[in-house]
Amino acid sequence: MNEPSNTPAPKKLTPKERKFVERYALHLNGARAAREAGYSEATAKETAYENLTKPHIKEALAPLLEARQMPVEEGISRLTDWARADMSPFVTEDGALDLTSEEARANLHLIKKITQGPRGISIELHDAKDAVVKILEAQGKINPAGAIPPVTVNIIRPAKDGL
Repeated sequence: MNEPSNTPAPKKLTPKERKFVERYALHLNGARAAREAGYSEATAKETAYENLTKPHIKEALAPLLEARQMPVEEGISRLTDWARADMSPFVTEDGALDLTSEEARANLHLIKKITQGPRGISIELHDAKDAVVKILEAQGKINPAGAIPPVTVNIIRPAKDGL
């Protein structure tokens, strides 16, 4: 015999809530997602806060946010690429900057910033030292900046006479 469940059916999202969920999952900015979903500009922050506390919205967001997460291995791989990067894929043999070669296009993820200045285009790679530090922190080989290292305290009690 099937007994009726006491668990209420999951609440359906309204069209605005569905749009809010989609937009929030895209850029993780609640107020912006509220505005883009058609909520009032004046109350976007409050609406976002309220929406993000509603169980049915949290339930709808969970799989979308899970899909966005970067596996640790991918993060370490990207940091490793940044730590080992150099300018060679972007510079020709005569020293000119070339971002169109096959090798340059394959390595564009190494570039942090491209700037057009009075003397031409310049590129900046991600900070290799910072990438190395982040890798070592993730591996537990060094403490994160500002972390307090563990302290061991040994308490030595004086021996009692006769013992």
